[in-house]
Amino acid sequence: MTTKELLQQPKLDLHCHLDGSFPPALIHKLVNQTSPQSLEAVTQKLQVPENCQNLGEYLQCFDLPIACMQTPQAVEAGAYQFVQSLQAEHIIYAEVRFAPVLFANRDFTEEQALECALAGLRRGQEEFAIPVNTIVCALRHFSHEENAKTFRIAKDYQAYGVCAVDLAGNEAAFPTAEFAPLFALANALELPFTIHAGECKSAQSIRDAMAFGAKRIGHGIAMAGDLELQAHCVAQGIGVEMCPISNYQTKAVEPDQPYPLAEFLQAGICATVNTDNRTVSDTSLSKEFSFLQDRFGFTPEDLRKVTNNAITCAFASDDVKQSLWKQVNG
Repeated sequence: MTTKELLQQPKLDLHCHLDGSFPPALIHKLVNQTSPQSLEAVTQKLQVPENCQNLGEYLQCFDLPIACMQTPQAVEAGAYQFVQSLQAEHIIYAEVRFAPVLFANRDFTEEQALECALAGLRRGQEEFAIPVNTIVCALRHFSHEENAKTFRIAKDYQAYGVCAVDLAGNEAAFPTAEFAPLFALANALELPFTIHAGECKSAQSIRDAMAFGAKRIGHGIAMAGDLELQAHCVAQGIGVEMCPISNYQTKAVEPDQPYPLAEFLQAGICATVNTDNRTVSDTSLSKEFSFLQDRFGFTPEDLRKVTNNAITCAFASDDVKQSLWKQVNG
C-alpha cells in the first residue's frame, strides 16, 4: 500500500503510553513557561537517540514530559491533544496507558491526575469521535503498597473509562515473578490486565505473566523460537501487543534480527501492531505498518489480520467491537 492508502486504512492502537506520546508542541509550550527553548531542542530531548543501547536509556526520554505534566490543566490538555493526534491517520479505537502517580505531587493527587486525564480523553473522544479507553500502569520500581493503591484507584474508575491495568518499567531490573501478589490483587478486584513481558529477552517473564492471568502480553519478543510458549499463548487466547520500531530502538530485537511478528502470526497468536510511544519513538501506526511492509514484505492482508486481531483482544465492550469490525471489514 502507498503512504496515502496506509493513512486511510482504519487502525487500532492498543499499546501506547500517554506520557511517551504528548505532542512536542505542547511540551515546548509548557517548558517555555519557565525555561525558554526552541521547539527543536525540546523535541530532541523527547525522542530516543539513534544510538540508543537499551530500554533503560530509552526510558530516560520520559523525564521531561512527566516533569511538565504536574498540573490539572497540563494533564487534561495533554490527554485531549493525544486524541486529537489520532485522527490524522484514521485511528478508530485506542487504548492509552499511563501511571497517574507520575503526574501527582504534593498539591495534585494520583486520583486527581487520573480524573484530569480521563476528562481530557473524554473531551477528545466527543470532539473527534474516536473511542479511547485507559489502561492504568503500576511501576516495577515502586513498592507493592504503592502499586496496590494504584490498582484500587483504577478499580474506582473502571466505570469511567479505565478498561484494564498494566505493569511497566525496567523489566530486567525488576523481574515479573516479584509481582505475583500485585496480580493476585488485580484478579480479586476483577481488573483485566496486560503485562509488559519479554521485552528484555526473558521468556520466563512471559511465562510468569501468563501464570498470573494476563489477558495480553506487552511486546512478548522473548517468545520468538519458543514453540511451547507460543502454543500456550494460543491455547489461552492471550493477545500480544507488538511495537516494531520501539523494539528495534530498545534492542529488544537486535538490528540484524528478523522481527518475530510473522512467526507469531504463523503460530496462530493473536498478535497486534502498536506504536508504544508516538513521540519518543517518532512514530505512528501508519509508520509502523510501512516499516513492516517495506522491510519484511508484509502484505495488505497481513495488516488487515493484525487489525482484526486488535479488535479481538481489545479491552472493549462487545458493542464497540462489533462497530470496529464493520469499519474494518465492511
